[in-house]
Order: sequence, then C-alpha cells, then structure tokens
Amino acid sequence: MMVARSGRTGGAPRLTIGLPVYNSADYLPQALDSLLAQSFGDFELVISDNASTDATETICRDYAARDSRIRYVRESENRGASWNFNRVFQLATGEYFKWAAHDDYCAPTFLERCINVLDADPSVVCCHTKTQKVDARGDPLPLNDPTEGGNRGHSGHRARNASSRYAHSRFRDVLLSSGWAVRCYGVMRAAALQQTGLLLPVYGYEKIMMAELSLVGRFHVVPDTLFYQRVHTESSSHLATAAEQQSFFAAKSVERSFPRLEYLRGYVRALHRVPISRTDRMLAFVSIIRYLLQVSKWKSVIVSSLRGAGTGGAARGAIADADGSPEYAASAPDPVT
Repeated sequence: MMVARSGRTGGAPRLTIGLPVYNSADYLPQALDSLLAQSFGDFELVISDNASTDATETICRDYAARDSRIRYVRESENRGASWNFNRVFQLATGEYFKWAAHDDYCAPTFLERCINVLDADPSVVCCHTKTQKVDARGDPLPLNDPTEGGNRGHSGHRARNASSRYAHSRFRDVLLSSGWAVRCYGVMRAAALQQTGLLLPVYGYEKIMMAELSLVGRFHVVPDTLFYQRVHTESSSHLATAAEQQSFFAAKSVERSFPRLEYLRGYVRALHRVPISRTDRMLAFVSIIRYLLQVSKWKSVIVSSLRGAGTGGAARGAIADADGSPEYAASAPDPVT
C-alpha cells in the first residue's frame, strides 16, 4: 500500500522523474508504487497524460492526491509519444532527470545507487543498473540483459564500452551495439541531456539521443539488477509496421516512412551539435562509415522498408525467444538501427 510522504527538504528537488502516459492503466499502479517506494526520496514525479481515454487519469489523480511529490498534467489531445517524452523533461526542475515508463518498475534502491554514482563522478552523465526482462505478469524471462551492450568489431575484438573517457569510443558503442533503448531510463544529468536535441518524432530515435549524450560524457551501469523491463504484446515495441510505429510516436498517420534515414541524419547532426575534439569527431565519423558498411544487414533493411515493416521489434523478438511463437519471430524486422 502506498504511503503519502515526501523526501523533499525545501526548494527544488534533486531529481525529476518524468512519466509520459497514454492509456496506461494496466501496469501504471505498479510503476508508480515502485517509484514512490524508493529509498531516495528527494524527487518530483511529473506525469504528462496524452489525453488518455481509459482509467489512467483517475489513477494519476488518486496518487497525486496522496503524495505531494506528484505533479499531474493532462493534455487536451494525443500529441504523440516523442512530444510527451520531451514534455516531461521540459517541465523538470531537478539537477538530475529520469524518464520512467508506465509498464516498467524499479527495485527500491535504484535511484539511490544511480545518484550515488553521479554524485561521486562528475564525468558520468547517465547511470543505469543491470536489467531483468519480465513478462506481462512480472515473471522473469530468460533473455539477455539489454544494458550489457558491447560490440565485436570486424577484427573480433570487443569495442570499448560507453564508460570510456574517449567520446568517439562511447559514440561507437551506442552506434554499433544493441540494448541502448533501455538506458534512456537511467538517471541523467539534466544539464547534459539539455545539450542534446532530445527526441524527434521518429520511432526509435531514443538511440540517436543517447548517442548524442554519449558525446557529452561517460555512462555507467551499476552491476546489480535493480530495473525490470516489461515485455508484453501491448508495448510500443510490439508494433509491427512502420506506419503503426510512426503513428504512435508522432500521433499522425503516414503512408510510408524511412526512419533509418532520420537515424543517419541524427548521428551526423550529433557530431556537429556537441563540442568535441577534432580527433574525436573524425574517429566518430569512421564509426558511422562502419555502421553503413554492415552490408548483409542493410540488405534486409531495404527489403523490410519496402514491405513497410517497422524498426526494432524488441518485444516481438523477446516473446518469440521466450515462448517459441513463430508468428512473432516471422514478423520481427531486422536488428539494424
């Protein structure tokens, strides 16, 4: 049972948690309970509701009435997921910032452990923990931890990870590795995130935003599993077609979209937006060339794009791996982002 309390000591909170929601009633109470039960309590929880039509509004208002740390804002129309993610950051007042999803949840010490790292090391701009994927009921799934990241280059050697002190190495890790979408739910320095272009209304653009953030500073993963990412058929990553994905992210229908072209533009823009050394910029461009030279994968990208298939497919792939469902495996698009 949730207990109304406040970890605030006066003035602006140290952390803002931004929770964008839209028709999120099914899993929202567990997500809220896990955030409000954190051992670190000096935060505000900003909820932006994209005009939900289910019980989301009732749930949010009920929780806000019982805990003064919650600020609930409701929009008059659905403006799309990317707008809503950006909106909660624009409303943030904390030194640190964390996005939260309505269907994920955290262990009670998640915030405390991440903030301890950020407080101790100014070079770290984003801290997450190891992650366990769970099913719709919250039961563990035998799937890889998406925060492991890492990439084996053409030589077979593992690429330097995003904790490197070199900006180009961090950028390469994001560009050529998987698992980066989940890291956008870590705790970040708000000032560092402000240096990025945030999210454009393109499905999957969070990876480009994290690549841009990697140019600003280092990432860190706490070696304990304190974050639980829910995999279920109602999640956005279960959307199969590019049109469905774009409608979700931008709240408008499109006949055909080419998100990977926007990804490429985003990576190039990132190298011009963030002030880094000439050497780092040059070596980061080399990583973009390596990204483009993934010939075997780009063949499937072109085919899936012509068929109107979307990008990612993490939920479909995870469900297929977990239960062997061929209908999900057959529709899962290529892994190139």
